[in-house]
Amino acid sequence: DTVARDLYLGSNLALASSVLSLPFSGCIGFASDAVSSRKVLISLTALVGGLSAIGTAMANTYPQLIFARFVNGACMSGSVPVVFSLLSDWFDDEERNAASSGFTAMMGAGIILGQIFAGCTGPSYGWRFSFFVSGFLTILLAVLVMGCLRDPERGGKEKVLREMMAIGRKYDRKLTWGQFVSAMTNHSSNCLLMLQGFFSNIPWGIMFVFLNDCLSQEMGLSVEAATFIVGIFGIGCATGGILGGYLGQLATGADRKFL
Repeated sequence: DTVARDLYLGSNLALASSVLSLPFSGCIGFASDAVSSRKVLISLTALVGGLSAIGTAMANTYPQLIFARFVNGACMSGSVPVVFSLLSDWFDDEERNAASSGFTAMMGAGIILGQIFAGCTGPSYGWRFSFFVSGFLTILLAVLVMGCLRDPERGGKEKVLREMMAIGRKYDRKLTWGQFVSAMTNHSSNCLLMLQGFFSNIPWGIMFVFLNDCLSQEMGLSVEAATFIVGIFGIGCATGGILGGYLGQLATGADRKFL
């Protein structure tokens, strides 16, 4: 039943992992401004995300599958603002756009490579195998991050704050809910970016969720051929992210208004 397949294995799972989990992922993002160690926060987030991927592979009922994808989506989305917070304190203004674009490109490439891996191994080892591999690799990386990552000083790369820290003062300002709402609603640039991001991600969401199945089951392509076509999108996504970061860096150097 193609309708049931698209509803239960496509729409519902995407809804649980990408939409319903947003309040929890938002809490993780807010926590990055409140906790003493963002290294611990990102490590724990990745650890729980890895465990939820293994939980997906071990699910025996549909509610278990939905819950596992829900937790995984919250951790995946919640880790993004934590990483951007770390990047802002690792890199100067002149380097920040390039670093952010590299991270964004790797996210897109990782999603596509995951689909390619699942498409290539699924016919031989079953759909659970890719989730086991993803989960174990994520847990391993969480441990490596905890052991190897350097927790940067908050605001250490901001010129104004560096001058303040040089005379012994500490930057301890925290983001409040009121400040967040004000930034999201009272600044036209933020409103425009949110609208642009919302509408531009609709076609990407459809492609990530349905394109592989559509090509392999509706269009009659083999799973491997469909996965290869999806991989082309991944290459374009990664290339666009890197190129966008480079152009954004040039625009920032000339005048931030060009962004």
